[in-house]
Amino acid sequence: LVGSQMCIRDSNSSSPVKFHVSPSCPAETTLVVPIAIAANFGDYRDTILFLMDVGSTVDISEPKILPEGISISGIYPNPFNACAEFEITIGYDMGKIPVNISVYSLSGRKTDCIYEGLLSTGKHKFKFSSDNLASGIYFIRVNANDKVLRKKILLVK
Repeated sequence: LVGSQMCIRDSNSSSPVKFHVSPSCPAETTLVVPIAIAANFGDYRDTILFLMDVGSTVDISEPKILPEGISISGIYPNPFNACAEFEITIGYDMGKIPVNISVYSLSGRKTDCIYEGLLSTGKHKFKFSSDNLASGIYFIRVNANDKVLRKKILLVK
């Protein structure tokens, strides 16, 4: 693409964005173009990078897939002693939803409420402190809309 133009159109505009790569640009140069994306009326936002090596073949890598639904990441560390961390991802298709995150013992008794409120699209980190619990197997339970997710955790003191 040395000496040529690349056109990208903004979906909100009829004018293309043009980049001109100068013939004097060294062949080992990489053109980096940040592209902002938004979904769900702006509740989900991310930026991807379009990379183009000057003097080589243009290749577009696999697009980043936007998360859908709700998920819990692996709890770390697990087993844990005093504190464990985990992440809840709310997909772009969910929007802002009411979420309850609680801890239950192996016998089914609710031992703690970690969070209760609204969460919007994106990733949310939580910490769970086991100050008042005995060693054993517990479950982190996430209720969101009509979905219930569970992850097993092992507390070793």
